[in-house]
Amino acid sequence: MSVEIRDSYKTIQQEVSTDFKEKASKFINYVFPIINEEDALLKIELLWKQHPKATHICSAYRVGI
Repeated sequence: MSVEIRDSYKTIQQEVSTDFKEKASKFINYVFPIINEEDALLKIELLWKQHPKATHICSAYRVGI
């Protein structure tokens, strides 16, 4: 008897953002779909332009499975 195992994963379908305030800080959260590393880096660059007064932008991305 043979059992076929398929890899599967969930991914992001559309861009979503939220924000919250903690003490005197405002945190803005973004999640968005990307196709490749270039897409991710471009999106991060656009976030810096959108929030020029931000002191830092934390980012992470994953391409592929």
